[in-house]
Amino acid sequence: MHSKAATIFSSALADVLATDKYLEGNDGLTTVFKAFHGAKAAVLEQQTIGRARGIGPIGMPVYAFIDPQDNRITHRECP
Repeated sequence: MHSKAATIFSSALADVLATDKYLEGNDGLTTVFKAFHGAKAAVLEQQTIGRARGIGPIGMPVYAFIDPQDNRITHRECP
């Protein structure tokens, strides 16, 4: 199954890992940490035009990261 969010995340992750400036002077864990959070930010930056209570057009997030272990926001029926 194709997921646009997964494509954005994996492309951004690969870009950060492949960039030499992130690899210089860092240990592997720091590099992976930066790459993960950079890729996560790339997904969260995706926006669409929406409206909020009396405010003109604004950017609304397209995707959200949800922890499947968080019982407050997930339910048994969630995939």
